[in-house]
Amino acid sequence: MSLRYLLVAFATFVALALAGPAPAAPPVLVSVGDVEGHPSATWSLPPGVKARWAEVATSPATGWYGRFLFENVKAYSALEDTQTTWVYDFQLDPGTYYVHIGGIDEPCFFAGLCPFREFSQIMTLAVAAPPPPPPPPPPPPPPPPPPGDTSPPPAEGYFPALSPAGNPTGLPDGQTCAAEVHRSTWEPRPDNTKRNNTTQDAAAIHASLGSSPRSTDGSYDPRYDSWLVPRIDGQFAGTTDEIFQWAACKWGVPDNVIRAAAYQESTWYQYLVYPDYHNRCVSFYGCGDFFGSASAASNLYCDHIATFGYDYRQDYGDGLCPQTFSILGIKSWWDPAWGFNFAGNQNGSFPFNRNSTAFAADYYAAELRTCLESWVLWLPDTTNDLWGCVGYWFSGDWHSAAADEYAAEVQGHLNNHVWLQPGFENDRPGCHPTYGCPGPDGL
Repeated sequence: MSLRYLLVAFATFVALALAGPAPAAPPVLVSVGDVEGHPSATWSLPPGVKARWAEVATSPATGWYGRFLFENVKAYSALEDTQTTWVYDFQLDPGTYYVHIGGIDEPCFFAGLCPFREFSQIMTLAVAAPPPPPPPPPPPPPPPPPPGDTSPPPAEGYFPALSPAGNPTGLPDGQTCAAEVHRSTWEPRPDNTKRNNTTQDAAAIHASLGSSPRSTDGSYDPRYDSWLVPRIDGQFAGTTDEIFQWAACKWGVPDNVIRAAAYQESTWYQYLVYPDYHNRCVSFYGCGDFFGSASAASNLYCDHIATFGYDYRQDYGDGLCPQTFSILGIKSWWDPAWGFNFAGNQNGSFPFNRNSTAFAADYYAAELRTCLESWVLWLPDTTNDLWGCVGYWFSGDWHSAAADEYAAEVQGHLNNHVWLQPGFENDRPGCHPTYGCPGPDGL
């Protein structure tokens, strides 16, 4: 070997030594993302380069060795040599993160020319908040009636027993009772069909009733607001009689009592109107208890209910609108002199009591259950006094002359089974010379 060759080789070695480590070929990060909150990445590996680490941090800051600062690291995984994709096992909270991939260029490293760790470029990862869960599915439609079943209820009813007080949480829920209803196409009130098949939004019902609590001053048992009111939802559709059965089952009251009370309150009409006279409601066939004179309180109430699709002031005058609605005469009006300061001077039942027969029956039977459990604390003991509770529904006091007279009238309808009498299907108001003939509403 010539001296000149040795000198050239020596000079080349010295030049390499003085130049320091040669630049390695790190992994090349191609993309980052997340799979339902799990960070992911893909990358490529140059020849001779092996994958080593995947890191995710809340800051792009790195230490002297190239890794993210320890206190910022939120995800770390060791990688297989040839791995080029990665999904982290755990989810990260929504936010902005930074990702890089570590590797080793072994030929370069073992030649003493490269550092041990080489990291890809850093990419930014935005983890979005998960989408809200889908809304719950609507309740299943009621099962169809048995073929050919057009019969009315038997004289004794389908749910004749009164569930005694003391175990209200043992009552069946609405879905259970829907399956217990005796299905029949018998419908003596076809005018109710629209409102019989209208179910209101349960969340809206609970928000409205919940905005008018009654136990806050000690006048009602706390279970009225905490257990009973959230159970009222009106989530049922069917014939008029099927709805009565459903409510009776749900609240443990005899279905014949509901049938008889509905006749007393409205002759079994949920909301009858004069369609040819801008849907003016037919008095005492789904609306009633009109103010004798206007007041500031009644004006506020009438203004409030006018925001729900119909302005009753056009028919009766300012401050002179119906106080009660529905097939069971549910009073929406709440006189502030009775205590509490309810919005719009109404108790949260409107417009659901007008719009839905199922809500009306649900609410009525729930109020009977409130009384049967003796949860109206300013009354004497009302436990299991069914007819006392029926009278209280009408009069608002306990076994007064008016309350007992009303209860006796309802008992008379029950004993006569008026809904089974000939001509019941034709028991309806006649045509009015100004307003025209009654029919279902167009609201």
